[in-house]
Amino acid sequence: MKNNPSEIIIKELLQEEAYTGKFIVGLRRALLSQWQRDGFIRDRRDNHETWARFSLLEILWLEIIQELRAFGLKSEAIQTVGDYAFAKAEQKLLNATTAILSEDTSYLLKVQKNGASDIKKPVDSNQIFQEQKPENHIVIYLNDMVSRSIRWLFDQPNTEWSQGLTRDEVQAVLILMNQKYDSFKCEGKSDIEINENAAQVAELIKHQDYIRLEIILNDQSIFSVARKTKAS
Repeated sequence: MKNNPSEIIIKELLQEEAYTGKFIVGLRRALLSQWQRDGFIRDRRDNHETWARFSLLEILWLEIIQELRAFGLKSEAIQTVGDYAFAKAEQKLLNATTAILSEDTSYLLKVQKNGASDIKKPVDSNQIFQEQKPENHIVIYLNDMVSRSIRWLFDQPNTEWSQGLTRDEVQAVLILMNQKYDSFKCEGKSDIEINENAAQVAELIKHQDYIRLEIILNDQSIFSVARKTKAS
């Protein structure tokens, strides 16, 4: 990949540690701490910062880890995948993510049960579907991972939109904009109910102009949040 200025900027943005844990969707703090102890992600618990901050590339990696765990990969194998993805000499995951964001290029991550990995472009569009029928390996379509975890955050000029919001409200915005839901129902302050326009609901939450929101997630669990109001 040629390091033209646009790619350099993208790589800098992907590696900037600008996001606290509230921007990581669907991951309990205790589990995140466990993954740090397991060596899946850099352990920040010994530093003196009040809140640990993560990069977009790390948030993407956490999304990938969840897929690997669901496939049944053991901790040692996941560490092997991480070593391959983040090896400084090649920076496979960083380069592939940069290409996805800048050129919308397709990339696959193929992982064997022992953690042996390969990030590559599919030969053609049919390979994406053909390879997603494995017996002893998993194939992850990285473009989907990017869309489900960091693309919307990447497109935002900064994180100022989250100021004044609770952790659950930030999570609700990210769930909606990353399309990690099956359905939703939002009650606005003007006695309107919205169940189709996710972007509209996200704006209501960001401006604290809603009463309550209920989201049915992809796994059919329920995520709900209500706006706290001062007692009269």
